[in-house]
Amino acid sequence: MGMAILRTRPIVKAEAQRRRVEIGAVIQAGDRPQLGDVNHGLVLDDYRRVAEVLNPVRFEAYRRGLFVLPAPYDQIDETLAWIRRFD
Repeated sequence: MGMAILRTRPIVKAEAQRRRVEIGAVIQAGDRPQLGDVNHGLVLDDYRRVAEVLNPVRFEAYRRGLFVLPAPYDQIDETLAWIRRFD
């Protein structure tokens, strides 16, 4: 299903690239990584477009968080917040 999503929902910006690899695909949102800063209005639109296309195939059924965090943080909630950060 994942590769079909990439074929049927093209990524709008020309800078976003798709590369097929042996076990799946690599999605690159632009020529190089970007730093955003929502406090200064620097929103990563290219990253948001890629996230929108990949949203239907994104894994979210985590049983453990990706990060070790102290209380009161919930590791799964914080993981999902990070995964969804460009939604």
